[in-house]
Amino acid sequence: MPTEGLIYLFGGIEEDGNGQPLPSAAIRTYRPATGEVTTLAANLPSARARASAVYVAALQQVFLVGGVAGSDPNGASITAVLTFDLATHTLSASGINLPTNDPINRWGTAYYIKETSAA
Repeated sequence: MPTEGLIYLFGGIEEDGNGQPLPSAAIRTYRPATGEVTTLAANLPSARARASAVYVAALQQVFLVGGVAGSDPNGASITAVLTFDLATHTLSASGINLPTNDPINRWGTAYYIKETSAA
């Protein structure tokens, strides 16, 4: 069971020492109740920004979808979908790849709809 009350942050844009945008490979947690931010030991395989994440409770995993490599919104889109195990804080390749250079990879939003069996 994942820790309740945490928001997971995957990559994003930070600033370098000169205030310039710098893509991140960090995975962090944020606890709104206390304002605490923790950087996890696991890192993304490459720095990325604008990725989407969706939690699938049945699998206890977060799927990290799309994004761009670097801080340029027109940069190379990331096609490999990753999974993050909330219990072990490990990252794995899902085996799913998005179409190359599809705009949805850069700007899309991920949302999970639970499957239900027909009545």
